[in-house]
Amino acid sequence: MGTIKLQNIRTYSYHGCLIEEGKIKAWGISETNEEYLRRAHAVCPVTVIENRYSMMARWHENLMPVCKELGITYVAFSPLANGALTGAYQSKKAFGSGEQDFRPDMPQYSEEGIKKTNELLEVVSQIGEKHHATNAQMSLAWMINKYDFIIPIPGSRKLDRLQSNFEAGNVELGQEEVKTIDDKYMFNTSAYEENEKNIRNTPLVEKIEKSKNEMYSNSENKEIKDNKQIEIKNDEESQLLKEKIEILEKEKRLL
Repeated sequence: MGTIKLQNIRTYSYHGCLIEEGKIKAWGISETNEEYLRRAHAVCPVTVIENRYSMMARWHENLMPVCKELGITYVAFSPLANGALTGAYQSKKAFGSGEQDFRPDMPQYSEEGIKKTNELLEVVSQIGEKHHATNAQMSLAWMINKYDFIIPIPGSRKLDRLQSNFEAGNVELGQEEVKTIDDKYMFNTSAYEENEKNIRNTPLVEKIEKSKNEMYSNSENKEIKDNKQIEIKNDEESQLLKEKIEILEKEKRLL
């Protein structure tokens, strides 16, 4: 699933054609809102969306009833809040200079953010002890137990962490436990949004976005070119058919 946001009905229809032709089985949208999702789904049924979601990033929860209604899977990226919900990082200094890492500038790693995260993790840890689960496992189990159509995708570079994350699927939380976590914490949405806006304006991200736009532009130009070639081919075939009919008509008159 690509992360380039596609804005027009023609694109939705194009995906529908690809599905009908058997070239793709499904399609999805990254970082969508309800209005955009419903508009796209009305033209070509959406299979999956991918948005940020974690214990401290819940502003997309208005999409949960929509996903349930339309039968759409929600893929949650950054389910561990970029590592904050593991409890492993107690200072932004843990990430070095920050030249190759965005996390030092993220709100959850500010002095206030770390304090609030620890307050949340205190509750999470207490519940986790009953289930012999780590903070990371609890963070994943929390959303899995909340919604049966959600798939968290935590990043991992080590095999043992991958195994630990996988085992989060075996942690069964009661509704009261989920509610206790829900009631404890809601992160400052505006702080997150401002941070992500600032991240998008960094030279590295601007370079990435430029490459994506060029890729999409080239793809669209190729599609236009291919369509023109199809039109030319069809015109040529029509002309040949017309000539064959004229020849047959002449032969009929000679008989």
